[in-house]
Amino acid sequence: MYTKILMNCSYYFYLLLIFYTKHIWTYVCLKCATDVFNHLVSSDNITFPTEDDCNVVTAAHGCYVQIDWLPDGTSTVSYTTNPTVPYDSILTMIERQVNLDTGEYSTGRSIGYSCRSTRTACNTIANIKRAINSITLPTDEQQEQLDTIIVPMNNFNGSSCSQGSNMTICPKISLETCQQCMSVAQFSQNMKICSTCSTGRITKNFYTYQSTILLNTKSRWEQVTIGCQKRNACNSMKNIEKIKQTLAIQLDFEKFHRSTASTTKATAIRLFIIIFTKLFQLIEQHHS
Repeated sequence: MYTKILMNCSYYFYLLLIFYTKHIWTYVCLKCATDVFNHLVSSDNITFPTEDDCNVVTAAHGCYVQIDWLPDGTSTVSYTTNPTVPYDSILTMIERQVNLDTGEYSTGRSIGYSCRSTRTACNTIANIKRAINSITLPTDEQQEQLDTIIVPMNNFNGSSCSQGSNMTICPKISLETCQQCMSVAQFSQNMKICSTCSTGRITKNFYTYQSTILLNTKSRWEQVTIGCQKRNACNSMKNIEKIKQTLAIQLDFEKFHRSTASTTKATAIRLFIIIFTKLFQLIEQHHS
């Protein structure tokens, strides 16, 4: 009799462990069709996606929501799972470009929010609004100050490009085939840079600034990319630093952050109730 009781306890414990692990190691997210707007939206006029366009799903590596303000004057909002950026972080990106055929300058901007929650979906309009309202983006004037770096140039010669790297992978291109100076610089604990050339047909000159801010530690990871065609090493470290300092994103942590203590406690209690309710149901099914 005791052996039978022990076997039953082991059986229910095994089921409990499976159910508990399933809830601990998955996160609840929204997965929606991308919303497209024919204007530049703000936190005041972003509309919620309809129920028909969204599903609530589980994901092993968290949730992500991103808003893009595109150079053509339109906007998109996307909802995805398993982001490549760290949990509990805000990603911002700014790209300024000039079309080499038309000479027209334009700017694109993005703000994304990476999160995880086992209780309710966190990649929501409400949370991306919090991110937008807490961030100070550089002004148009600040971005236009940097246009001299990417001014198109006739009779480009790759010998004027800065070259060198401390990255593991950085392609070395012959200066004879170089069509555009290129640099990618990453800033975290240490600075890594790859300065080289691009080959093939080039349609634009550009610079991008990307910042990933970790909300819990207030640390950040930054990346600057330059594609240019000017003399005197337009992809130099000097220009990289100038872009980084001019476009640095400001985030008001106090404005964004809210206490999670009560939310965490409520989530734990709810998960406890769910697990033992499910266990009770399994026991009843076994004895019926």
